[in-house]
Amino acid sequence: MTLNCDNKPDLTLSPRVRKLLELESQFTVGGFEPLPYFFEKAQGSLLWDVDGNRYIDFIGMFSAVNTGHCHPDIQEAVIEQLKKGYGLDSKIQMNTNPRTGEVLEYLDLDRMRTCLEEHKDRVAAVIMECIHGYSQDVNEEISYARGVYDLCKSMNILFIADEVRQGVGKTGKFFSFQHLGHDVKPDIVTMGKSITGGFYPQSFIMGLDAVMASVGPYEMASTYGFTPIGIAAANATIDVIDKENLIERGVSLGNLWKKTVESWNHPLVDYVAQVGADSNLILREVQPSRVAALCMHRGLFVYPKPDGIRLSFAMTMSDELLLEGAAILKGCLDDVDNYGLIELE
Repeated sequence: MTLNCDNKPDLTLSPRVRKLLELESQFTVGGFEPLPYFFEKAQGSLLWDVDGNRYIDFIGMFSAVNTGHCHPDIQEAVIEQLKKGYGLDSKIQMNTNPRTGEVLEYLDLDRMRTCLEEHKDRVAAVIMECIHGYSQDVNEEISYARGVYDLCKSMNILFIADEVRQGVGKTGKFFSFQHLGHDVKPDIVTMGKSITGGFYPQSFIMGLDAVMASVGPYEMASTYGFTPIGIAAANATIDVIDKENLIERGVSLGNLWKKTVESWNHPLVDYVAQVGADSNLILREVQPSRVAALCMHRGLFVYPKPDGIRLSFAMTMSDELLLEGAAILKGCLDDVDNYGLIELE
């Protein structure tokens, strides 16, 4: 830490982290803007960087570790499966073509209706996350998703629920589409990320019999399709969620978080978008990347967006750890203007 000409302290990176950032910039391209920290160990909702510093993880690999890092039950299941070996030539039934999709403006049901009515003879399906978790009132997102579903059903268009990020209990139900009503049955559901507890990059596609039966055999080969390691991790993850009542736990965490943040009545906080253990803290009159950088210097791992802070809590996190992280964040909001440079903000 140094003082600048305004007598405000600057926060800088350690020599080791600086060297690793130079290597990363030399050998990697694309993807997310890198956060200036390198972790070498994780357990539950805690991380440790290459300098031995401890961090509370409020990102959770963007919902890939909803059961926390290195959950012992899932780890044991994966290790046992590894001892048995695994195949490399399984097949997975799927079609893929990245150039057949179009993106429409979110939460504009009239625009969606107009588009589908105009192109219904050419639209095969609509794929969407039923809950994004960005709106101040989640019911707005639920109403929109239900409206899109009803449009698809009325026009004989497939409705695909993307549950990769918001599935597996994150929103307070196992699938986020379940918030739309008991009568909603997507034609296809995609799953990934936390379905294996962060232990293996496995994805799943499920669908109604009438839809899945249309895919012929050997449409596409997949070297790691249906690998026993991924299946073992997924089964263990589902068992952990059931045994530890993590869906209910995620709702409790989310309620505690929202209540805590709103009690601050902080001038830099616009609102909290909250559903289950998924949260977005929308800020005003402050640069989110600057707040996130200060949080990192104080031991809290969060991810900045243009309008706020992205948060994803592991459903196994304790109340005490959540409140410890909340206190760090509040302190950063209070103090952010007291610093000069916060390196890589």
